[in-house]
Amino acid sequence: MAIFINLIFLGGCILFCDIKYEVSDDFVMSTILSGAYTKEPNPYIMFVNVLWGYCLLPLYGLFPEISWYLIVQLALCFCAFTAITYLLFCRENTVWALLLSCLFLSFFSDDAYLLVQFTKTAALLTMAGGLLFLSGLLGEKRNIAMCLAGSALFLIGSLYRFSCTLLVIPYLFLIFTMKVSSTLGSIDSGMPTALGLLSFMVAHSPVGAWRFTVKGTDVLQRTACHTAALKKIAKCAGLCFLLFLGAVFLKAVNDMLYLADDGYRYYRAYATARSKIVDYPNYDYCNNEDEFKSLGMTENDFLMLKTWNFADNDFFTLDKVQAVAEILKEYRKTHCPGIRQALAALGERQLFRYTVAWGCIALMALILGTNRKNWWIPVLPMILSFAILLYFAIQGRLVYRVEYCIFLAAFLCILECFRSPIGHKRLAAGGLVLILLLKLPLYLPDTAWKTLPDSEYQPYINDVFFYSWNFDRRKYRRCISRRQVQPDLMQEMEAHPENFYFMDFNTTIQTLYYDFHPFHSVRRGYYENKLYLSGVTANHPDINSVLSESGMQNPMRALAGENVYLIDNDTWLIKLTYLREHYYPDAQITLWKEKNGYKIWKITAASGLP
Repeated sequence: MAIFINLIFLGGCILFCDIKYEVSDDFVMSTILSGAYTKEPNPYIMFVNVLWGYCLLPLYGLFPEISWYLIVQLALCFCAFTAITYLLFCRENTVWALLLSCLFLSFFSDDAYLLVQFTKTAALLTMAGGLLFLSGLLGEKRNIAMCLAGSALFLIGSLYRFSCTLLVIPYLFLIFTMKVSSTLGSIDSGMPTALGLLSFMVAHSPVGAWRFTVKGTDVLQRTACHTAALKKIAKCAGLCFLLFLGAVFLKAVNDMLYLADDGYRYYRAYATARSKIVDYPNYDYCNNEDEFKSLGMTENDFLMLKTWNFADNDFFTLDKVQAVAEILKEYRKTHCPGIRQALAALGERQLFRYTVAWGCIALMALILGTNRKNWWIPVLPMILSFAILLYFAIQGRLVYRVEYCIFLAAFLCILECFRSPIGHKRLAAGGLVLILLLKLPLYLPDTAWKTLPDSEYQPYINDVFFYSWNFDRRKYRRCISRRQVQPDLMQEMEAHPENFYFMDFNTTIQTLYYDFHPFHSVRRGYYENKLYLSGVTANHPDINSVLSESGMQNPMRALAGENVYLIDNDTWLIKLTYLREHYYPDAQITLWKEKNGYKIWKITAASGLP
């Protein structure tokens, strides 16, 4: 039944909706894996563990035209959702299991299937694997198959993003604690948890030789039961810790593989420093003007870093970028937002609009509506979630993909503690019908791609998807894979292989990748005459290989070269100023062409600095 329900939800997404990547990171990793830069598939896919890249390589060797990165991720999400619904059918009656499964899938599966994103996938796999593992360990009878399946999902989730493992661990620990308390509190005649713990403590104390009776229950008679239960719990805790150590080990292997190669070691160090500059709220140049000047940086140089334009390893060396990152880190320590500012930032996110937030609200309403005595069940998970959200708000790292992970973990934590009341089957059946009726509008196909002219279709897509870090419910239904958003720009670059095009990261990274069908891998060698200028791939060996073959080891200096063009709507003036300050005092810029609203510039210079 669990497989059947999940096939319906996945099938509905495939048949009636449009599957796409939510952010560009997944697309970029899929291009590295498919060999779009060096003509050879590469397992070093930046944010995902190298070991998982190696696991996917054989598939690209057999069928290189297929985007296995996406398909395998969808398959894993299906397995995770099926595992969770399977656990519901194991413990609930059929009607309630159907209601809870549909409630969960209706509010959380669309983000995993329609807006694929590796961070969300990692959280889903890790939570599903953890729940399956704990259920196999702490059930009445240990289920080895369930433990193995849960371990596999948990470890694969850690391969996708280890930081998500750390994010969901508090929720899994909370679930483990509640299961342990339930075990201790239900020995024999159902002794309450607190009394069960008291029984164990008394029986193993010096006064244990005495014979106590608490509420008519002989403490010493229960000592053996408690001892056996606690031994089992201790073993389970040890196995859980070993599973976590397995995830730590896989991360350590990934780090070792990067450090073993000079090119990847440099890329990793540069990317780490870069992320500390651009991934957090930045401040004005004047805030640390003296420190930046000591590094030989002007205000325009600092703007280059802030706007993802650090494509000059001769000036923006690893040491200099690390120094800037350290300066900003120290400044943030003394100027981080206070609690009041963080709460204001949370309010600006408007979390109440999120589909996943309403999923949690619906589950809490179901608990209160069927058994008010269980009002306390959501309290701890929601307090934990609020604390984590507040932490990310203080850090300035509130993005929807992280918020989804938090709401997902909170929902599953509450769901794991929920037990359906006796009766109320009509209520459950009515709720099931209501959920399915509310779900139907999602499956109404979006036909705008057939009718809208290019002038309207481009903003129809870009206005919704450009802000990938924010929630927008319109993303679920918008169809983008059946029609190119920027066809003229793509054709321009394809039609002139003699030219080389540098694409400004801010201008093109957010929506240009939607011109590629997500189920088709980008052909090998596609980026022979085009690259993002800087970005998350800066200094990746695949990128350096393309630059080396084109004779452009320094992309910024190469902008003034023959047949080299810049696609940039946002920061072309900052780049021009940089070139005048560092390399070409007489540099000029001319608008060469404009395609689909994207400006293509030609930079020229009569002479250069020595």
